Amino acid sequence: MSSPLLAQVPTKWTTIVRPFLLRADEFAKQHPVVSYFLRTHVAYLCMKNRTKDKEDLKFLKQLLGDLENDKRLLGKELENVDGRTVLTKYALMLFSKADTDERSGKADLNIVRLFFTSALLFEATIQFTEDAEMDPIAKEKCKYAKYTAACMKKAVDNNNPYISRNRIEETPSQETSFLPDERLRNEVGEDQGSISPLFFPNHRPLPPSASPVDEDFQNAIKFNDGGSVSPILAPPPYVSPVNSKPVQFKSKGIPSGGVGITSTMKTPVESQFTAMTEVFGNAEDADLSLDAILDAQKSVSQAVTALQFNDSESARKLLRQALEFLDQ
Repeated sequence: MSSPLLAQVPTKWTTIVRPFLLRADEFAKQHPVVSYFLRTHVAYLCMKNRTKDKEDLKFLKQLLGDLENDKRLLGKELENVDGRTVLTKYALMLFSKADTDERSGKADLNIVRLFFTSALLFEATIQFTEDAEMDPIAKEKCKYAKYTAACMKKAVDNNNPYISRNRIEETPSQETSFLPDERLRNEVGEDQGSISPLFFPNHRPLPPSASPVDEDFQNAIKFNDGGSVSPILAPPPYVSPVNSKPVQFKSKGIPSGGVGITSTMKTPVESQFTAMTEVFGNAEDADLSLDAILDAQKSVSQAVTALQFNDSESARKLLRQALEFLDQ
């Protein structure tokens, strides 16, 4: 499942997609489905931030080709699978492990990476939502994970004792900054005791990357040491709900607010991958621009949505619009 995509990432997209690609490579061997959905999120981000640059087009074509190949290799593993639920499940597992260790007074880079990875998994779920907004509870959990990771990493790097804010209510004397939360949609509760094994069983450390601490990891968690990064206020200590009944995880269920990838229904993102891959196959012969291809694909996608609401008039209009884009 691993690919040379990391070396091909356009410079302007490095900070946006590199963390997700690195995590995808880490998940690839033990949990290839998680890796696949992290890569689809990268495609989502690339399409959202696309330009007319040829380097962007080359990378996007390579990424879509790899995704199609991964999809064929996974085969039945993707049947009746809700991508958003899968990502959220693993995000909660990693968050729970990191939170338990942090509350016990432990502090090391492995816990930092667990928090950081859980936040990335949460963020990747927005590819399945229409508004790309975070659920308030999930947003709190993601923000807490990033902030705690930043505080702990700073303490470890400086050989300072780390004090959990869950044990002693204390405001840090020096506020910590990190890159702003971008997206996180929703979470699915599950009895943690029923999940076996965890991502890294027997409390083993995260698999090593190219370096002891990844470049993306250094960039993703920054501190306000006189730099240009704007500080943010520390979030309150995360408190798990008391006497609340967890929402049971359903393998075939679709969380509210999003559409999952199943054997009978495609998400807007997966539909885009399929359509774009087909179009890219003939792009060179047709001499179409990237903008024309993606604008046409968007119109077709909107036409399909219109048909789902029995709005045939709008569907016809959008399909004609797609043809106009291709004729430019």
